[in-house]
Amino acid sequence: MEFSSIKSMLWTAVGLSLFVAACTVMTRSVQLSEDAFRATASVYSNQALNVYTDREGGNGGNTDGDSVSVFNGAQVIYMWRNSLLEKVVIIVNGEIFPVPEPYPDPEWTAPANRIRLDRLYTAVYRYDDHNQLKEISFTEQ
Repeated sequence: MEFSSIKSMLWTAVGLSLFVAACTVMTRSVQLSEDAFRATASVYSNQALNVYTDREGGNGGNTDGDSVSVFNGAQVIYMWRNSLLEKVVIIVNGEIFPVPEPYPDPEWTAPANRIRLDRLYTAVYRYDDHNQLKEISFTEQ
């Protein structure tokens, strides 16, 4: 009888040890995934989200005085996405695009699907009284 109770006690100790080890590994993996998420969010939030414009015109060095630039669809999407911190209103084909979220909701459908990547868009810039960029209006050519 003593042998079976010792054997049972050893199996119980082994089972508890494995349970504690599994809980420790699970806790550590959750911490690692949270650290990875924080690192990813940190990299994303530290990106330079700026919109720069050229007041002299952006048509490949065209300096004939116009303030019109030409961009492809991918550049338009990039400028809309990076308009978050600049508080610049983006208008595409007469439609005002909403301000992008800093951390996109996976359930939210971005309006960028209405921008055709293979098309060219003419941009017209509007500035406020302090010469700060306030609006970019893109029109498909």
